[in-house]
Amino acid sequence: MFENLCAIPLEHDVFAQAIHPEEPVVAVGLASGHVQTYRLPAGASGDDDDNDTTLASENGYGTIDKLWTTRRHKGSCRALGYSVDGASLYSAGADGMVKIADSMTGQVTAKIAVPLDPANGGIDPPTILHALSPQSIILTTDSSALHIYDIRNLKAGGKYSLRPENTHHPHDDYISSLTPLPPTQASTSGFSKQWVTTGGSTLAVTDLRRGVMVRSEDQEEELLSSLIVTGLSTKGSNVGEKVVVGAGNGVLTLWERGVWDDQDERIIIDRSRGGGESLDAISLLPDGVGPSGKIVAVGMGNGDIRFAKIGPNKIVGELKHDELTQEGVIALGFDVTGRMISGGGKTVKVWGEKTWQDVDDEEKEEEPSANGTPAKDSDDSDDNMEDSSEEDEPKQKRKKRKKNKGKQQSGHGDCNCFYSALAKTSIFQAATAQGPAEVDGQLDELAQAHIREFAISKQTQIGEQAASHSQLYQPLMSGEIRVLELHHAEPGTPLRGSLNVVSIDFTHPARDGQYTQPFEDPANRSRQTLTYTRHTNHAVSLATGKPFWYSALSYVWGLPYFDHTISFEQGSINITSSLASALHHLRSTDQNIYLWIDQICINQPDLAEKGQQIPLMDMIYTHATNTIIWLGSDDGSDPILAFDTLETVFARLQGTDAQVTPADFERLNFPPVMDRSWWAIRQLLRRPWVGRLWTIQEAVLSRNLFLKCGQAEACWDDFAAWCYCLQESGLLRWLTANAGLERQYSSGGSVTALPPQGAVVVNSIQADRIQGLIFAQKADLLEILVTTRYAQATEPKDKIYGVLGITKSDIVPNYSPDVSVREVYHEACLTQLPLQIYELLSCVDHEAPPPLSWIPDWSVPRMTAVLGYSTKAWTLYCTGGRRIASHNPKFLLSDDNKHITLSGKIFDSITNLGCVSHDPFLDIVTPQTGNRALASYVDIIHEVMQNDRYPVPKTTIYDAFLQTLLAGRDGSATAPPSQEHSDVFSLILDATTGNMPSLPGQTYTLRRQKGFFTLNSLTMRTPAKTLKDLQTALSAALTMRRFAITHNRYFALVPRGTRIGDEIVILDKACVPFVVRRLCKEEEGQGARFEVLGEAYVHGVMKGEAMNMRHGEMEDVTLV
Repeated sequence: MFENLCAIPLEHDVFAQAIHPEEPVVAVGLASGHVQTYRLPAGASGDDDDNDTTLASENGYGTIDKLWTTRRHKGSCRALGYSVDGASLYSAGADGMVKIADSMTGQVTAKIAVPLDPANGGIDPPTILHALSPQSIILTTDSSALHIYDIRNLKAGGKYSLRPENTHHPHDDYISSLTPLPPTQASTSGFSKQWVTTGGSTLAVTDLRRGVMVRSEDQEEELLSSLIVTGLSTKGSNVGEKVVVGAGNGVLTLWERGVWDDQDERIIIDRSRGGGESLDAISLLPDGVGPSGKIVAVGMGNGDIRFAKIGPNKIVGELKHDELTQEGVIALGFDVTGRMISGGGKTVKVWGEKTWQDVDDEEKEEEPSANGTPAKDSDDSDDNMEDSSEEDEPKQKRKKRKKNKGKQQSGHGDCNCFYSALAKTSIFQAATAQGPAEVDGQLDELAQAHIREFAISKQTQIGEQAASHSQLYQPLMSGEIRVLELHHAEPGTPLRGSLNVVSIDFTHPARDGQYTQPFEDPANRSRQTLTYTRHTNHAVSLATGKPFWYSALSYVWGLPYFDHTISFEQGSINITSSLASALHHLRSTDQNIYLWIDQICINQPDLAEKGQQIPLMDMIYTHATNTIIWLGSDDGSDPILAFDTLETVFARLQGTDAQVTPADFERLNFPPVMDRSWWAIRQLLRRPWVGRLWTIQEAVLSRNLFLKCGQAEACWDDFAAWCYCLQESGLLRWLTANAGLERQYSSGGSVTALPPQGAVVVNSIQADRIQGLIFAQKADLLEILVTTRYAQATEPKDKIYGVLGITKSDIVPNYSPDVSVREVYHEACLTQLPLQIYELLSCVDHEAPPPLSWIPDWSVPRMTAVLGYSTKAWTLYCTGGRRIASHNPKFLLSDDNKHITLSGKIFDSITNLGCVSHDPFLDIVTPQTGNRALASYVDIIHEVMQNDRYPVPKTTIYDAFLQTLLAGRDGSATAPPSQEHSDVFSLILDATTGNMPSLPGQTYTLRRQKGFFTLNSLTMRTPAKTLKDLQTALSAALTMRRFAITHNRYFALVPRGTRIGDEIVILDKACVPFVVRRLCKEEEGQGARFEVLGEAYVHGVMKGEAMNMRHGEMEDVTLV
């Protein structure tokens, strides 16, 4: 028999168990979602050794230290399995995720999202994981799905999600067990290509290529476990192989291989009242363990373990896994040393072989009955199994224990590292003197020679520099930077460091490498040379002539209170609390790390040095070994929970374009609407980092990027994928509008002013990063200024200087107080002329025109949505006529570079103005009070338009009004409004004014006339979608603009700063009109001078109609 050697107590119920194929290691998956692995000590054996402290005590309970542990899944861990070679451990959880980890370290190397249950669109919890071969794994689920994955794709590309190669449904109920059938002699791979599964009350055989081959008859009892026994007698028609199946009624059934329609033999393991205990786990004793013959260990629902010998079909032994709580045995197996390992309840036990009480002799004395069952167990009739009584009810519940177990647990565990399967490097490690591991830190002889040559050449250029050790900040030569060496120390101790001067302007040169393509003509030597360039991920120390590895820090300075210090040999400097927090989190306890940090590495009071260092930002972040984004400390906002939830959302929704609403949360196993996890995401997405300017180029330029918030850490590529999923699924829109989370979880003083739109910023940055990796050419300065206009900068000049690293520009930063902010903006805009003059004017968004009005004020965010900047605007507008490649519009720049002269037509002037629309919204609940601005616009029309005719032929006043308020665009901004938009707007307009019609030219559908189309209709299906699109279009066109009517009775949208008397100018080949303010009358030989206020929409001239009108001639228009 077996004796208990030791017991491993667990904090939660064990739901899955796996035993390493080559090492004495066991892994368990718990109801809490944790995965724990244990290496069984050498002392856990049957040898007598008084000095062995790892042996169990007499009562069988002891402890073994964990090899590693982590909370791997939300909800329970439902399945575990080792790879064929034992190098990887697969785990699957009730969260619908499969994670592949290094079996010795626990580090996740890849993740797979289990396909959703097609029946309900929700999570399909896994039941079994099995490594079929080194290339394939099988995953089964509650919905009876059997997924086959080719994991070679994961190994090659490290994908986050892998679609199954094939999916089968061998059963109608959840799949409870899987047993591979040994390969035939004709097999070339040596791995199984067929397997037996049990599910519900049937047994099935599935083939790797042909799918489900056969399914048995209904056995009228739940089948729970299975294994195959080989080496049996081949007398008669027997093939010597039987599949043994454990059922929910306490009976083992034997199935001859190849005869799958029904069972062949039965062994009654338990005769308890109520139908017998469920047989939840079975395992075959290895050869050499136990007595001769084939013996099966059976784990039961009441905690018993019984041993049955195949052939005589008799019970030959019994053990108790759990004598106290009688929790069922859910897993049985044998390690490489032959020790039996049983798991159940909150205990894993290790058993060693003792004696078998002369089992062989007993078998000789006892003759089997005719059916092969021992005489005392010969009557296996179902009639002897009494109906269950009330006292047997718990036993019956255990039989269905496996299905839907451990759906979701509240709270989260101690895992705060979010390993990446999208990026090559998944864990941030600050740079050390030794450099990064693996290929990133390996330099061949030629690369090292290039570095030495650069160092010698650089030293020759700059000559010997006398260093003064008494000064912290030594003068820097061209291409030099300082790098902080942060000294290691215990947590909580003061910060100490030193500064190193290194050269950043080294770049590995391109070189040729020889390669061979087998199908090419060997004589064609020109195609066998490949030119490549090693990415430079280090600086160079001129002192040593070696690479200098460093990590760059991207962070927000925070409030300008320098109330923390870092000490150097030369003295101390004051730093902000934000930086101090980052350094304390990054500092190592056992080795110095190297960081580039602007606050420390640049002598901030030295304006000349700042002007020298800022142009090096491109190389500083591009050449960094890696970059860490510091979002800030925890501050009670639970970033670990936010990261965990974002990862879950991505895993569930990736690969789909479905729009998700709170109604979908339950089926997707998302947290409830008011759960703290959503508030944690809101807080994460409003961290100051996402709203600052400098951080944009730091993230775009960095090649190996990570982010850290408190103790939570993730690879940037993963985080960007999470944010993209959040935005594309519509969850970001819901999350932004869910102000109830703020009221429930935020204290009055902790609410951040920034809106939770960080996901949009992250997506924009990621798009720029991808573009930078694909295209070597940098973007135009104007393009970057437009996309970063939302971002904040303490120094207004930094709106230009802070993006120079990611743009095509030769601008040299100048922080001298003698140079004004407007002069810096002026210099930047001049670099974009004349080719982008109209795009530049579309960026003007003034409330009151400043000096040089044609220059946008980049220091403030844009208040209106742009009309004519993007190329897609030309699909709807061409006010000044279509551009022709052979014709360049007139452009003159004054001698002092302050005035520009263009060719255009003064089309009309403003005579009537409506109010500024701060937050346009169509209220359908209380339209008469909620849409007062809309009603006031209608009043202006009735006051001005006396003859009920719009100046454009075949255009009604109603149509012109609708088109003007929407700027002629639907919600996509690429198409005009539809008739459906008009019908919805007409309904709301009449409800607002109380009139029908409200404006001349309104028409009504038959449904509207009969009263079938009402405001209530706008809450349902298609009308609701139309209203939503209408709201989007209205907000984009009207926000912070004013409705206006011109002298010639045209309807227009104009900038908020427009006054009566301002004029509409249509410039030659411009996309949209502009509102200008005349400054002086025309003088001889000189056109009129104007200040520009911004873009306009004038209905009836947006397609170039004004260029063909007789009134008004083209003239010079000078903007000042």
